Amino acid sequence: MSNQKRELQKKRQQKAIKKAKAKKSLISILIGVAALLLVSVIGYIIYYKVVLMTNPIENYSEGLAEDGTIEGIVAKDYVTLGQYEGIEINYSEYAPTQEDIDAHIAGLVATYKEYSTEAGVKVELHDTINLDYVGKIDGVAFEGGSTAEGGTQITVGEAGYIDDFEDQLVGKEIGSSFDIEVTFPEDYGNEEVAGKDAVFSITLNGIYTEREFDDAFVKDNLSDVALTADAYIEYYKEQQYLIALEKYVPTYLEENCVVPVTPKEYVEDIMGITKYADQQEMEYMNEYYAAYFGGDMYESLADYMGVESETEYEAELRLRAEEEVEANLVIQAIYEDAGLTITSDHIEAVLTDMGGSMENIAQLEAVYGKGYINQQAMKEAVYEYVMENVKVIK
Repeated sequence: MSNQKRELQKKRQQKAIKKAKAKKSLISILIGVAALLLVSVIGYIIYYKVVLMTNPIENYSEGLAEDGTIEGIVAKDYVTLGQYEGIEINYSEYAPTQEDIDAHIAGLVATYKEYSTEAGVKVELHDTINLDYVGKIDGVAFEGGSTAEGGTQITVGEAGYIDDFEDQLVGKEIGSSFDIEVTFPEDYGNEEVAGKDAVFSITLNGIYTEREFDDAFVKDNLSDVALTADAYIEYYKEQQYLIALEKYVPTYLEENCVVPVTPKEYVEDIMGITKYADQQEMEYMNEYYAAYFGGDMYESLADYMGVESETEYEAELRLRAEEEVEANLVIQAIYEDAGLTITSDHIEAVLTDMGGSMENIAQLEAVYGKGYINQQAMKEAVYEYVMENVKVIK
């Protein structure tokens, strides 16, 4: 081989080696970039899960002092209070209408019916009666086909018994005994009787009749709140007015008190507490669903709250927390501004709402903490104060 050819071959080899090194270098760079991207993605996921995602907080008193105030916060520094004393209320806008009163009385009359065993009264559709019956197939009583001692109460046409059972009671007289014949549907749930003819021996024991709403009615059924019909109606009107006022006051305060900024740390506490409550509710629903149908009803909190993703759930969670913090700040600001105090009556009202009483306050404090219970009592004190100072226009 000539020197010229050797030189040319050498140059080609050098060129090939250089190209291979360049390719290897590019691959190394690409691998490095991919690794960096992977680390970044993993890092973001960890950051999202650990830092951005809200951690549930089981302690309902997180962020609160024992007296129920937000820890380290003077609420009046965060709230621009509107008028909360001497709010003018037009009584007629919140008192029940005559239609409401009539409907309520109709409900009372239907609830407190008078039981009569007087013979000869004929049963009509939608009457409420007491009866005994024994069901037999081919002369033999079958399981579940007879009433227990004392009979059973049904509203004729609304009890949901098999076809023709209730229809055959209409027109029969109280005190009478008779037989009716029915045929159980082929798809009836009890295979023992499905598709078979049955005879029911019936005795009509008594009937519940509506009484007139008068003084005697009130004395007999509502004497714990009134002794005359007129007095009860006044009582009902006042109670309905107070219920409407209780609903109005929180809305009024929300609309007339401004919270320009909320304390970030307390908002995050409320987010954690709210998420824990959401989880508890979701787990309860899943357990209930699984007991009857098997499996879970909801796969995630996003699914439970009806949103598309965890990110959307977190955004919605923050919004709920901000609203709750604003409401709590307004309550505390009024509490501070008016110089109010919590009484045992306020605490008793809160415990009652929780399904407890002063007798088991220790157990409720163990679950919710003193701070949370006192914060709720603070709301009771504020709403009571605002309502007591309302100027009612009649």
